[in-house]
Amino acid sequence: MEPHWRKVLYERQPYPDNYTDKSFLASVLTNANQVQLSFPRLVMDSAVVTRQVCAVTVFCVFFLHTYYARLSAATLVVIELLLLLAGWCGQRRVLQGASWRQMLRDATFASEARQLALLVCWLLSLSPLLGTLTRTWSDDTICALTITLFLLHLTLHDYAYASHYTNRFRGTLSLNAAVFASVLLAARLPSTSLVFAVMALAVQIFVLLPAQWRLLSRSMSGMQEAISTGMLVLLTTAMLAFSNVLVIIYLSCILVISLLCPWLLVHLQHKKADISGPWDAAIRAFLLAPNER
Repeated sequence: MEPHWRKVLYERQPYPDNYTDKSFLASVLTNANQVQLSFPRLVMDSAVVTRQVCAVTVFCVFFLHTYYARLSAATLVVIELLLLLAGWCGQRRVLQGASWRQMLRDATFASEARQLALLVCWLLSLSPLLGTLTRTWSDDTICALTITLFLLHLTLHDYAYASHYTNRFRGTLSLNAAVFASVLLAARLPSTSLVFAVMALAVQIFVLLPAQWRLLSRSMSGMQEAISTGMLVLLTTAMLAFSNVLVIIYLSCILVISLLCPWLLVHLQHKKADISGPWDAAIRAFLLAPNER
């Protein structure tokens, strides 16, 4: 009678190396570490994608208003200054609890003011050049490239950084795609002042706004939801001035991202089958965190 098979490597047994005992599948686990998804939670988590879609839409709406001479460069610059001031004051006062006098006396105020002045000078010096980059390109080429670059921006955006899953920003390629698309659109404007205003808006939306959203989502999630809802209403109203089709496409994208995709993810979760068993690679316990052992 053959001895009972034991799952040990240091003992010689009368069984081949590929032998499997009847109890081999007894320890099989299905979806052992599965986390039950919640539809409201997924809707809240999808807001980071929705906000980025809104950011791209905001830039395109402002560009269309300037392109069709419905918004002057001076008005756009004033709007940008107000938004910049509101974001800076909100960061200092709400997140750090600083008073107005403390904000003005803060050592970083002078440094940030110098950086802003350098950025403005840099954009002013480059605006005449940017306005002539795509003068010989057709409108169809610009439109196709812009749509492709903005889709690339939305696809490669660092949503993990925006959702506080990591503290390191890895969306450099996404940022470059958005800036390049902004340059292509700004180059179609008739004056240097409009080019400067639109490029300054691009810096605010694609460079500064993600960091502000990240800080706001950590400390004031309720205000963040209110701002997102207000932005959705304002964008819908602004796009009605151009085309009802654009409004339908925009709202359809928001509904798909915010409602349809989370609903599908919840209803398809039961089809997931993550099987784990004795064939899995061993995990050395000393490499795990104390709360994972």
